[in-house]
Formats: sequence, C-alpha cells, structure tokens
Amino acid sequence: MKFNRRAKARPVELLDAAMERFLAVGFAQAKVEEIAAAAGVTVGTVYRYFPSKESLFDQSIERFIDIDWSRGKEISDAYGSLTAREVLSLLLSRWSEHLRLPGPRTALVLIIRESATFPTAAQKYTSQLLSVGCKAIERALRHGMAREEFPLLPIEATAQGLAANVVGNAIWEATFFRYLPPLPREAPHDIAIELAVRGLPRIESERVFESSWVESALPSLPPQPDPEPPEPSVSAGKVRIRTLRPPGRSPS
Repeated sequence: MKFNRRAKARPVELLDAAMERFLAVGFAQAKVEEIAAAAGVTVGTVYRYFPSKESLFDQSIERFIDIDWSRGKEISDAYGSLTAREVLSLLLSRWSEHLRLPGPRTALVLIIRESATFPTAAQKYTSQLLSVGCKAIERALRHGMAREEFPLLPIEATAQGLAANVVGNAIWEATFFRYLPPLPREAPHDIAIELAVRGLPRIESERVFESSWVESALPSLPPQPDPEPPEPSVSAGKVRIRTLRPPGRSPS
C-alpha cells in the first residue's frame, strides 16, 4: 500500500521538480537528468511517466489553469447583494489572489517566458482561463450598465483591459513589488475600475488615490538651467532684414 501511494504521488513530484528547473534556467537549458535528480529518481523513472521534456512542461503548466476563482456561491450571491462595482472588484480581487499562489504565478511567468517555444501553452491558457475571466468581467459590466451604475462601455475592450490589469499586476508584483513601498492589494484594481468607468478621478472626489509612493520611488532629477532667451529680431534700434530668393537662383 505504501508503494502504491508513493507511485501515485510520483507524477506530482516530477512536475514540481520540472517547474522549478524550468523557472530557474529556462526550458532549453533544463535537463531531464537534473529534474530526475531534484525529484530523487532515475531518468528512466521520469520517462516512465512522461514521454518527453515537452510533456513535462505542458502538464506542469496545465494543472494550474484553474477558473474556480470566477465561480461559486460567493460570486452568484454577490449579484443579489452587492453593487455592480463591488461585484467587479470582487472578481478582480479573487483572480489576483489566485495568481498570488506560487503555482499559478510560476505557470504564468513560464508561459510568458516560453511563449515563442510553446505557443500552444499560451493558446490553451488564453482559451481556458483568460477568456473565461474576460467573460466573467463582461457579465459584471453588463450588470452595471443595466442598473445604470456604469455608463455605456465597449464591453469586450473594457473587460480585456481589466483582465490585462490583473495579469500585469501579477507580473509587477512578482518582479518589482519588493523594491517599492507597499500598496493596499485592492488599490490597482480600484484604480483600473475607476479609469474604465469614470476616467481619471478628480482631486475633489470622495476617493483620492495617493501617488506619493510613486514620487518617492523615482530618483530626484538635478535642476535644469533656464533656457537661453530667443535672439530678438529687433535690437539696438536696428531691424534685421532677410531677402528670400526662389529655389535654385543664385544671387546676382
């Protein structure tokens, strides 16, 4: 029984080891021998479960294509108890929380990095996750327009823009977030919704998003010298006269 349990867990262990190696050195540089060593097995054991390194990559990514964040009782109940804006914020927050998990975040990074080598992985991620996410956002936008909470919007373009904000923010957090002052986790999504629905927020509006964290992160620029004043066309009581000649005609 113990052997059977170990055999069932083996594929997951191999996929975990493969994903870590792909992330560390890239698909092209990763070797099956290194993946086997990281999992504590022989190369033959790897090929017993996976026919190729490409199969390891595909299956390590595919297991994290999960759309449960866009479904469930919490989402369905939200349409009866929350405003459309709150429903939209809930969807974006749940998607972001999903991408903050180590597996889904690593899968996203690998898809972006290896999309030229594995276009089918990017296509599968798009059709099975991104498209589903966009449809969920479109539903919330239509709900808001029907309730007259939102103005008339280009539904598909707005949904894709908000989805791009979620994906881009995940890459931002994975790459640059540690070097910047912290932000509330909901702030990027709230700003994206505000821009999509109402445009740039006004200073006197109820919700003002602080930008001091951006200013503090930017290097201070040295003072620039004042520009030279333009040369006056009239000086010391004299008028400068220029004679214009037709093209190609030399002065006589």
